[in-house]
Amino acid sequence: MLAHKLKIQTEPPLAMRRSESQAQNRQVNSGAGVYKEEKMTVSLQVFYPTENNTTFDHAYYDTKHIAIVDEHMTPHTESVQIVKGLAGGSDMPAGFHTVATMIFKDQAALDSALAAAGPALEDIPNFFSGQPQMLIGKVQE
Repeated sequence: MLAHKLKIQTEPPLAMRRSESQAQNRQVNSGAGVYKEEKMTVSLQVFYPTENNTTFDHAYYDTKHIAIVDEHMTPHTESVQIVKGLAGGSDMPAGFHTVATMIFKDQAALDSALAAAGPALEDIPNFFSGQPQMLIGKVQE
């Protein structure tokens, strides 16, 4: 399916991720005192809602848009997951056409991906008739 187009890496076991995360924490002397700088894994999720009769061209998304994202944003990611909405519960339509989740090593990697996102953002009207929703968050470990 789409996995062949995305550079997806598997994550190490949780205990290993925690120890790596703890190793990334360091004390920094800012001149105003010593504080702990914490590196944290962050995510970017893009939701394409079905509300207001929006349309979504899955064929275009799968063949063209993913290739654009792969070229410009995926090099900065740890992993990418695309979920196609099937249902919102028992006998309920899906609230989203698709949800894309990108995981980044830290805020700097996310910032780099967002700086490179121009072509992907410009491409959205080619497959989606609405306004996507975005969520940037800290990945709980």
